[in-house]
Amino acid sequence: MDPSGFPTSVHFENFVEAFYTMRFPVVFSNSVFITVLGVTGIVLLSVCAAYPLAKGHGKGYHWLYLAFVCGIMVPFHTTLVPLVKTIADLHLLNSRLGLIIVYLGRSIPFAIFLYTGFIRGISNQILEAAEIDGASPFYLFLSIVLPLLKPITATVVILNALDLWNDFLLPLLVISDYSKQTIPLSQYMFYGTYGTQWQLAFAGYVIAMSPIIILYIFMQKNIVKGVAAGALKG
Repeated sequence: MDPSGFPTSVHFENFVEAFYTMRFPVVFSNSVFITVLGVTGIVLLSVCAAYPLAKGHGKGYHWLYLAFVCGIMVPFHTTLVPLVKTIADLHLLNSRLGLIIVYLGRSIPFAIFLYTGFIRGISNQILEAAEIDGASPFYLFLSIVLPLLKPITATVVILNALDLWNDFLLPLLVISDYSKQTIPLSQYMFYGTYGTQWQLAFAGYVIAMSPIIILYIFMQKNIVKGVAAGALKG
């Protein structure tokens, strides 16, 4: 088989073999668990942090926002060695919870950057009118601010879902138990020292891409709008 050439025939049995070789139900459930909990945590923590940063008064909010933005500038790969050592010291190696915690710390700064820029674009007159009507800060946040954040939330969800779903390096360093592997790790078994099962590897790619493509199709109309609004207003 020539991996650089065009296919001469279609073999659907490769998808079946790749499905069972990857142990797809197991690795799929692990990837879904890590991605859903990770993205949910990123959204909730980022929204709660971004609202006071965007609408709060005082220099303290400004400097705190800059501290979060500085987190975007640190290349993640430069922190891998101390990060893995810290995970080991916390006894979180070979743990899906350890992965999720690292993903939260890695992704929250950029999510806060997008949310803060978007929230700054919400008119203060709307919020002030609700306060005059007697709305509490908690009610104001839940009933007025959150519904307006749907476009940017869709953007944050799809960007981080892609990141967590496709991540290979960090699970490779942290996860050693086969029962806790994610989809990218399970695909690694198709590559060997003396040969590669290209037909199974590419079939595995198609299977792995399908869930995230479906998610993108449902949320694509909000992505460009959310990125543009969050970045430009920030």
